Parts: sequence; C-alpha cells; structure tokens
Amino acid sequence: MTAGNASKSEGYGGMDELRNTISELHKQLSELGTPPPSIAQVVDSTNILRTNEYLRARDALLSKLISSYGAYAKKLESLTSNVLDVQSGLLEVLKQQSSMIKEGRSDSAHVTKQTRQKKPVKSTGAPSVKKSTTGTGAKKRRSVKQTRAKPRQT
Repeated sequence: MTAGNASKSEGYGGMDELRNTISELHKQLSELGTPPPSIAQVVDSTNILRTNEYLRARDALLSKLISSYGAYAKKLESLTSNVLDVQSGLLEVLKQQSSMIKEGRSDSAHVTKQTRQKKPVKSTGAPSVKKSTTGTGAKKRRSVKQTRAKPRQT
C-alpha cells in the first residue's frame, strides 16, 4: 500500500480494510462450496461428521462476515454523522456570510442614498467644461461667455 493509500484508508477510519476483509470472507465462502455428498459405502455417522465439519467451517466464516458487516455499518454511521455535522457547519457559515452580505448591501445602500443627495456646488470662478455626448467626437463646450479676443499683433 502506498503512502497516499495508507492515509486514505486511515482517513476513512479503516473502511478499506473492512471492505477487503468482507471480500476475502465472501471468496472463502465461495471456495468452501457445497456440503460434501453422502457416500453410500461408509457408515452414516461418518457422513454426518463430514457434513458437521463443513457446517462448522461455513458457520465460522459467516460469523466473521456478519461481524465485519456490523463493524462496516458502524463505520458508515460514524462517517455519515461526520458528514452531516460538516454539512450543518457549512450551512451555518453560509447563513452568516449571507447575513454579512445583506448587512453590507444595506450599509452601502444607505451610503449611496446619502451621496446621491445633491450637495451645493462651490463656484471657483473657473469656466466649467462639459463634454458633449452627441456627435462622433467628444467636443468640449465652454459654458462661460467668451471674452473678447485680443487683436493680433503683426
């Protein structure tokens, strides 16, 4: 097993080991096959003993298989519980983030309303320049009256 697989196995609490054990037990049960047939030439007690040995081996394997399934089910319950705990934790985080976003929006909406209110404009005495949004170029127009042009000196 590589280091990555070992950590993965440990991370799942031995689930891979239990799965491998269960698979191995199923394989052993299938290899055990069917009970041995009765042989007519031997005494009935011998046939009963042979069948009894088979049944003991089969029952031992079935007991191990059942206990492995029980351990596997407990691990699954534990993992499911952990997943549900993580899910509820994430849900709480999402709720908190959502409320923070809503608070941020309401704060910014309040600030936006305040900034939208018209403030008195101070006049600096300098001509204001407006950009035209019509035409192909953005022509600048002066909104202040033009002063008389000085005569050119030649």
